[in-house]
Parts: sequence; structure tokens; C-alpha cells
Amino acid sequence: MNCIRQKLVSLQNRARHLQNSLRRWSLYDDSVSHEIKDELLARFTPAEETTFESDLELTKARLRPVSIQLRTLSKWYDYVQEQINEQLDRARGLLDQGRHHEALFVLNDVEARMVVPNEDTLGFVFRAFRQHTSQEFHQKLATIDAIIRDLYLPTAKLAHQRGLLPRESLSRTPLAYITDVPEGPNTWRQHLQHAVTSGRRIPVALLAIPRRLVAQPWSLVAIGHEVGLFVYSELDIGWEVASKLQTEAVSAGVSPQTAQTWARWHQTLFADVFATLKLGPAYVSGMIELLGGDPLGAVAINPSSPVPPAYLRWNVMLQTLGLMKFGDPARELFNQVHLLCGDPGQLAMRLGAGWHQFVNDCRAVSGIIALSPCQKLGGARLVDVSQPFMAAEFNTAMKVKDLLLAGDESCASDDNFIWAGPLQNIPTATHVALAGLRAAFDATVDYETSRRLWIRFWCLEQYLTGSTDQTREQEDREYAPGDAVLKQIAMHAIPVTAVQGMAIPGIGAMPIPVASPALN
Repeated sequence: MNCIRQKLVSLQNRARHLQNSLRRWSLYDDSVSHEIKDELLARFTPAEETTFESDLELTKARLRPVSIQLRTLSKWYDYVQEQINEQLDRARGLLDQGRHHEALFVLNDVEARMVVPNEDTLGFVFRAFRQHTSQEFHQKLATIDAIIRDLYLPTAKLAHQRGLLPRESLSRTPLAYITDVPEGPNTWRQHLQHAVTSGRRIPVALLAIPRRLVAQPWSLVAIGHEVGLFVYSELDIGWEVASKLQTEAVSAGVSPQTAQTWARWHQTLFADVFATLKLGPAYVSGMIELLGGDPLGAVAINPSSPVPPAYLRWNVMLQTLGLMKFGDPARELFNQVHLLCGDPGQLAMRLGAGWHQFVNDCRAVSGIIALSPCQKLGGARLVDVSQPFMAAEFNTAMKVKDLLLAGDESCASDDNFIWAGPLQNIPTATHVALAGLRAAFDATVDYETSRRLWIRFWCLEQYLTGSTDQTREQEDREYAPGDAVLKQIAMHAIPVTAVQGMAIPGIGAMPIPVASPALN
């Protein structure tokens, strides 16, 4: 017995298991070669083969919306596997020469830098795929994926047309997965932080959605913030926005004493302004509910924190609504802030002139982020590339609101979606329908009505996503990275060091970047 050679064989099996696991998912893809299918099916146990055959068509249908991402993943990992095999062959050669300690060093290096990082990454990916094919979540995730896509892709397309993003960025829409918070000691957030800090990119972009948002889908508007953070990272404009908030904002009316603090909050502020531009009053309403649990904490300013207090975030959002000509909804929403936190005049007297100055800065801060030309955007403004939520989208959202409030739960039995007739001739994006749901929820505080809204919304989104699935698949095929690009990227995908048992990425890159941190 040679324990070092045993370790080599075990690592070889672990790396190959990841490849086979990806290929097992690919069995549901009609484009996969018969040779690969036959090889994998031959390794199925009798129980696995029976389950595969019985679930084939159903799983194939549920997996179709993410089939291109799965294909990209599989091709990418095939190239990574080649690099792992090269190092394992090197270790085997050292063993054959009797250089056992050198071989063990190579094997430990392969495990820490090549096997463990990919096991962690693909563990999250496999979880997402299982949920996308599950009875409980497949339709919910199809809806959430479509909302994320509607929020991200139009901006990415405009940025690409202006030469601000490479073509591969159009394939980088994050996929959602459901999480029960807390996830445990090794979260997607921690995993992506290890990747982002060193420039490593992983084979799929994910966005964690807390299960509670499935129960209260009118709060899914918070996804707009996460997509805003993702766009912020993709466009790489953090330094410029922070600089504007610290220097240019002063000439726009921001106090020199507060400008540095506003600059520290640049990331959250950008995401809030982006989400408000994309979802309009619905985003502000949802964030007032989600962030309004602690009225005292909402007004407490901590200049060293990277996140501004909720009260200032709400005011920046409300000022953005004003820039979008949604004055009446902004006033109604401000009344909700007033209800939570008290009279602004009394707050200013209690919290002092410094706090009052921050509140006065909010309009200028909103204008700087939304309307100031950015060099990284080719001289364009955020409002120019975000395709904002305007009067037409607002009117459609109000039609969705009326439709959702108008009926009962019998829509769940209407396979032909006759009940959705009022929208059949009105182009309705999924995020606009979400805004309509939020407006409907704002119009009622009745539990039974909210139950009806829940089922009618998910049924409506099934109708809307069903009409766009073909376009999505066509775009995914068009934007997917080619084999040559994937191979070139995979050559630089391996971390160069490992610390404290965790793989730390190196200077390489992978085909699709990570998404922003999960919703809290």
C-alpha cells in the first residue's frame, strides 16, 4: 500500500466526479453526444436509471431555461480538468521516480488550488440546478431569473453597444437560487469574496434569494438592489462615482463636511438609485417595508459604515423618484417614512444640524449618481444606460395591479390564461409585472387579499415568461462564450495560493463573473 498514490487516485476521482456531475446534468440536453450519454448511463445504478428515464421529459423542460449556462459550465470545466490531469500526471511521474515528498507536495497543491475551489463553486451551482428542476421551486426560479434578466440585460446591451462591456458580459445574467438564512459557515457571499478580491471569476453568476421573499413576492423588488450592485461591478465605475460624491457633489450643493462620508457609501447609493430607476415607486415602497423594522436605527448615522442609514437611503430614493417625475407617489411614500420615524423637523431638532445637513444633501447625491456623465460610461449618464421605469411602464404596472386585484384564485386552474386577457396585447416585462404586484399589495392590508395576490402573481408570471422563453434561449446561444474563449480563460483559472485551508484565487479569470452579495 502506498498512501501517497492512494491520495493521487482519490484526487483523480474527485476531479472526475465534478466533471461527471456536470455531464449528468447535460444528459437532459439534446445536443450532448450519444457517446457521452452512453458512457454516463452505463455507470448508473438500476435505481438511478429508472429515475432518469421516468423524469427525463419533465426535467428537460424545467432545465431548458438554464441549458446554455450548463453547457458553458461543462465546456469550461473540461478545460480545467485538462490542467488538473497534467498536474496529477506530474505527481505520478515523481512517484515513479521515488520522489515521494515532492509528489505529495504537488498533490496537496492540486487539492488546495484546483480541486477544492471547484468543489465549492460547483456545490453552489448543483444546488441551483436541483432547485431549478424541483417541484417546489422550478416555476418560482424561472420567474425570478426572468426578473433579474429584465433588470440587467437591457443595461448590459446598451453598455455593450457603447463599447463599455465586452460581448461576453451579455451572457452574465445571474441565476437565482433559494436560501434559508443563515446558510452555514461557507456561504456564497464568502465564496465570491475570495474570488472577487483576487480577480478570479467563477463559471456562473448566482444570486441568493431568501425563502421568505417567495412567501412575500411583493418584496422581490429588493432584487433591484442586488442587480444594481452587479451592474456596478460589471461597469467598474466605483472609483469614479466615489470621486464624484467627494468632489463634484460639493459644487452641486453637498456640504464639504459630509461629502467624504457620502463617498464611502457610493456602492449602496448607486444600487439604490439604479433600482429606483428600474422599478420606480415599487422599489421604494418595498425597501421602506424591508428596512423599516428599526425606526431608531434607521436614523442613526455611522460615518465609518459602508452602508448609509435607512432614512438617508429612503430620501435618496425619493429624490430619484422626483427626478423621474413621480412626485405624487414620492409624497405618498414619504408619508410612510414620516409614520415610521416621526416628523422631520423634530428629528432635526433631536439629532442636530449635522444630521439635517445629510438629509439636505440627498437631492444633490441622487442627481450626481443618476444624471452626472461618467467617463467609464463613455460620457453617458446612468439614466441613459439603465432604460428607466417611465410613464409607459407605470401605466402597464397599474393595469397589472388592477388585474391582480380583480379576481380570485381560480386562475390556478386556467391552463389557457384566459383570465390574463387584459394584458395579452400589452407588452409586459416581468419586472413591470412585479411593480404592479407591489402597487396591488400597497392598496390592501387584508390577509385574504394578499393570498389571492400571491397565487395570481405567480400564475401571471408563468404566462409572461412562457411567451419569452424562446427569445431567452436564442439570446443565450448568441451571447454564450465560444470554445476558444473558454479555453483561453480556463488557462488562467487556477488560484496561485491557498491560505488556512481555503483556496484563494490568483490572477486568472473564469468565463462568467460572480454576482453581488446575497440579499439579507
